[in-house]
Amino acid sequence: MAYNKKHKRRVAHRTNRLWSETHNTWAVPTKIAGVVAFLVVVGIAYAALVHSVDALTGEIGSAERERDRLTEDLRRTTTDWERLLSFDNLERTLRNNGISMRKPAPGRRIAMGGYALPAGAAPAAAFRGPTAVAANL
Repeated sequence: MAYNKKHKRRVAHRTNRLWSETHNTWAVPTKIAGVVAFLVVVGIAYAALVHSVDALTGEIGSAERERDRLTEDLRRTTTDWERLLSFDNLERTLRNNGISMRKPAPGRRIAMGGYALPAGAAPAAAFRGPTAVAANL
């Protein structure tokens, strides 16, 4: 605290101090220090946000690559399955595995018919696929 040397009493805050008196002060004005501190906090928050967005972008990219790989695998598997179920491949596969199949005798076949069509389906859609089934085995 600054004291008046002549009367040994405290100097009022309103009075001007002498240049020779020592007193504590800030090296940087508090408003400028506040602005700098605010900018530092905003910069750190921005860096953290950019880092988290980059991490999420990497995760999304790897998930999309995995999705594309699985989609391609599904397409390939579906194509292979459709090839396997074609009539020529089915006969070849059965023959390669030692399975012999023949058509049932005419008296042992039952014609299918009289079943309900799905709503909105064309009548031709009901007759796709085999129309006879082996029965009475």
